[in-house]
Amino acid sequence: MPRRAGLERLRTRDPGLAAVRRAGRVALVACTGFYTARYGLGNDVAAIYTLFGAIATGGMSSSAGRPTRCRTTPSTPRSG
Repeated sequence: MPRRAGLERLRTRDPGLAAVRRAGRVALVACTGFYTARYGLGNDVAAIYTLFGAIATGGMSSSAGRPTRCRTTPSTPRSG
């Protein structure tokens, strides 16, 4: 029963389970990158950098909500 109580608590705090899906995506990318670098390339150092890079990027990125189109603004003022 404790597992069910934990899931209900999680659903009340995060109704769409967006945090769980995001953590799953980060874990999948981190593991794929780690094993590719470690066993595919045979490079231990690149594997560690790939692992921590994926976790850091996933932790700092925001993927909530609908994707929106970016608007560009001119970087220099127009004189005219």
